[in-house]
Amino acid sequence: MTNAATLLARADRLAAGGCALEAIAELTAANREHPEPEVERQLVRLRNAAWSELARTDPGPAWDAPVPDQFAGTDGIPEVPASECDAPTIRSAIHHHGGLVVRGLLSPEWCERLRDGIDRSWEAIRRFRETKHVDPAWFDPIDTSEYGLTMMARAFVMEGGTAYVPDSPRLLFELLEAFEVSGVKQTVTDYFGEAPALSLVKLAQRLLEPEATGGWHQDAAVYGTSARTLNVWLPVSRCGDVAPGLAMWPRRLDHLVKTVGTEGVDEYSAVADDVARLTEAVPPSCPVFDAGDAAIFDQFLLHSTNAGKHFTERRYGFETWFFAPSTYPDPKRWIPLVY
Repeated sequence: MTNAATLLARADRLAAGGCALEAIAELTAANREHPEPEVERQLVRLRNAAWSELARTDPGPAWDAPVPDQFAGTDGIPEVPASECDAPTIRSAIHHHGGLVVRGLLSPEWCERLRDGIDRSWEAIRRFRETKHVDPAWFDPIDTSEYGLTMMARAFVMEGGTAYVPDSPRLLFELLEAFEVSGVKQTVTDYFGEAPALSLVKLAQRLLEPEATGGWHQDAAVYGTSARTLNVWLPVSRCGDVAPGLAMWPRRLDHLVKTVGTEGVDEYSAVADDVARLTEAVPPSCPVFDAGDAAIFDQFLLHSTNAGKHFTERRYGFETWFFAPSTYPDPKRWIPLVY
């Protein structure tokens, strides 16, 4: 068995020679056999450093060509079992209904493992707040000062029960492994026609309290309409009836709903009157999700947290935005990571 120091030294040499992608592959394979916090920590940094090496293959106008509706007659967001979730099915659901619910995307074993990882990462965050000491496995953020992301900004996001998955190297490793095993990475690659990239600030883990709320919005208001994106919204605990879930407007929008336009979070929130008009005409879908179910949609979906005064449990989950590298939004802002 090669020790971690030797692995990391070789990875440094590869990255210095412009082969960070090769270093990522080698460290990933080694960490599957023998997990090491320092290896996982370095993997996060290499995923950022390797952005310039990532291939960009624009599939051209055929990518967005019209597709038949596989769910004709469905009023809400269509649903399929994970065994039937492929790129053509996702494309059809998004083009005609706004999104897709996938049942059983992750196994119960993976959900339990990821819930434990979320708990461990939040415990590491609490220790960091008390001691200012990082934990190489569970909370060790990369230096993002060149992107304008400070620890104070991170703390603001955390107040709402959200943290960035890449700030927890082991949690990121395990989430990406879960996506690999379940076929998510290959499906997203098929959907884009190129291997996907990630964004540090659009890869979130959530531990939401029962009373959590959120406004209606489209993510296209945040990073634009030209990027090709796919969001895998993935709870790893039951939600929608006992914990805050997801409300989705079940129609395709190819434009932005008017936003409030003020500073802060409200800058991207949809105008309430416009949301009321749309949801009166077509009621939103508010599915109940079991742990491991998922919603998949792009940046045009109008959606919100499904809040309820009767909820009694917290929601454990992830929100992973995948991006086609050929249309990635401003990398100086969105902190790209190679998958």
